[in-house]
Amino acid sequence: MRVIECRSTRMTFFCYRGPNAGRYYTAEGERTAELDKVDEMVKVAESQQKAKENDQKEFKTCNSKWQKVSSF
Repeated sequence: MRVIECRSTRMTFFCYRGPNAGRYYTAEGERTAELDKVDEMVKVAESQQKAKENDQKEFKTCNSKWQKVSSF
């Protein structure tokens, strides 16, 4: 999720001064295959996070403590 935070921070705080050529964008400002892979990983991570949250809602944690009961 760190990549998402980095992208949103960059878009919020920095002025656009042209395409950022390199790993994620070409010199013409087009997306690269690497950025498409990152976006796909972000989608998978978000769906996993959503599934985890749904599981936590469905299966609430139990605050009780199990103890072995000794017989007489």
